[in-house]
Amino acid sequence: MGAISPFGGAKGFALGPALEALVALLTRASYGTDVHGTLDAEFASTKGDVIIALSIDAFGATAHDPELAAYLDVVRGSGANGQIVSVPGDRARRDRDRRLAVGVEVDATMWSGAQELTRGRLPVS
Repeated sequence: MGAISPFGGAKGFALGPALEALVALLTRASYGTDVHGTLDAEFASTKGDVIIALSIDAFGATAHDPELAAYLDVVRGSGANGQIVSVPGDRARRDRDRRLAVGVEVDATMWSGAQELTRGRLPVS
């Protein structure tokens, strides 16, 4: 067995039980070692799932807020020994910018098949 090590020491560790308690309370799921997942072949699933979506706009902020942008730049610059630190959305923005500049990469076999399909040479199933 193993576990993911918490970040942030005691405060980071405390996030685990706090979130577990919140999820268990909201979903009537089990706690701790009584939790069994959907892939458990021996026991019925006793886990709970909670998705929380927040819009920063609802709090009067936007993704273009200068203070937020400055903070995220500090986070990005926090890597040690050349380590790259990114924040959610960085990779998607880089991918979008690259695709707008050079196009979308498509597997050659798939592209050939699509072209043949448009010429009516492949049967449609």
